[in-house]
Amino acid sequence: MVIRARIGSIHRCCSKRLGSSRSTRETIGTTKRSMVFRGSTKSPMACRLSAPTSGMACRVQENGTLNIAAGKWTQSVSPVVALERLTDDEVQDLCALKNQHWCYSLQEQRRWWDDNSDCTDLVVRLFKAERLVAFLRLRARMVTCEGVERAARCATEVCVDRNFQRCGIGRALMQEATQVLDRESQPLGYLLCTPEQEDFYAKCGWSRVTDVVIRSGPCAPARPVGDMERCFIYDPTASLRGRIVLTGKIF
Repeated sequence: MVIRARIGSIHRCCSKRLGSSRSTRETIGTTKRSMVFRGSTKSPMACRLSAPTSGMACRVQENGTLNIAAGKWTQSVSPVVALERLTDDEVQDLCALKNQHWCYSLQEQRRWWDDNSDCTDLVVRLFKAERLVAFLRLRARMVTCEGVERAARCATEVCVDRNFQRCGIGRALMQEATQVLDRESQPLGYLLCTPEQEDFYAKCGWSRVTDVVIRSGPCAPARPVGDMERCFIYDPTASLRGRIVLTGKIF
């Protein structure tokens, strides 16, 4: 059994490709987005998770290694995050997986996806053979603390196929996400979750913060985190001290 972890980007009619000194390719959209997806489904920067057997219960050890009853899953991660255009079929697969957790029609899921995706979005996907089993999205956002504004990534739409839950896939997915953040010059990420999910994110190495307000835009009014919301951050440099203001839509 082979599980492939691929990190891609959602490109919405993006027109300009730039290379960076960090060997990370970025695409910047300059025209109205039309959600036309082209490109290969295979990434040259694909990561691989391999297991010696299938159909066995697995767990994540404290050191991050995925472990199953008769062997270990080992992970080889590329030092470069490859940004690739997603095909229309790939987007449909993502929407279908989302629909397991947010029950709408597939047509409504796709409409929402088309209306709310940006060129700066990144997607982390895990595959078992050719089957998509998990994904999350990393959105470009801004965080303000003590008057200092910083770029950050908001982790949203964390989904694991219900047939593959409770076997370490979610932990592996979050591990991939934090590795993407670690490649930033100042790694910083945040997410919102329900009270039932907070233990999971704490075990993934994210920290809960309570002095947080949220605003949809720079000039929008701020609101506190709701009673049924929990805010977690990934801040390995411990740069956030004091009240945190999250700017951008939260999904």
